[in-house]
Amino acid sequence: MKISIIVPVHRVPGDMLRACAASLARQTLADLEILFVLDGPDAEAEAVLAEVAQRDRRATVLRNETNGGVSAARNRGLAAAQGD
Repeated sequence: MKISIIVPVHRVPGDMLRACAASLARQTLADLEILFVLDGPDAEAEAVLAEVAQRDRRATVLRNETNGGVSAARNRGLAAAQGD
């Protein structure tokens, strides 16, 4: 069974985002996908998430061009999720 984790990201400080990503990276479930939804432009978060996606094949970064709020970000993640 594949599990999807959706993480909406909007104006999250880089060190906090790194801590979140590190915690998720420590998960041992093999069939896991981590969907970070960058909700609107944020250069710092985009750089952090690019590093995360490069290190962990389970991580994917989705982008909303403008901030639509946490519900819009979650819905974007749900639309892309492949988990059960």
